[in-house]
Amino acid sequence: MPIVYTHIVNKNNKDVLCYGHIGDIMYQDFQPDHIYMDNTTGRVYHPAPETAGSIGLIRSKLAIEISSNLRFYDGEDKSPTHFLWKDKEFVLNNEWFKKRK
Repeated sequence: MPIVYTHIVNKNNKDVLCYGHIGDIMYQDFQPDHIYMDNTTGRVYHPAPETAGSIGLIRSKLAIEISSNLRFYDGEDKSPTHFLWKDKEFVLNNEWFKKRK
């Protein structure tokens, strides 16, 4: 069973994705350029610790919240190419997902 990220918080001046439904105790550094959205299912993923399978699922509620930050410069029928986070646009790197899947 994959990690399910539930929310993003700022911890020690770093954005982190939290999981485990226990506040900000369990978390992974948020990498805005490593968001991956499967354009066939709509599910959104982010890297997770290797001990947890390397791929974490972003909870639907959070995925909906951040979806307005996704940019589809190759067309809406393809996976997003960029992600806007805190006024900076990141080019999405999906190689991590392909290697770990």
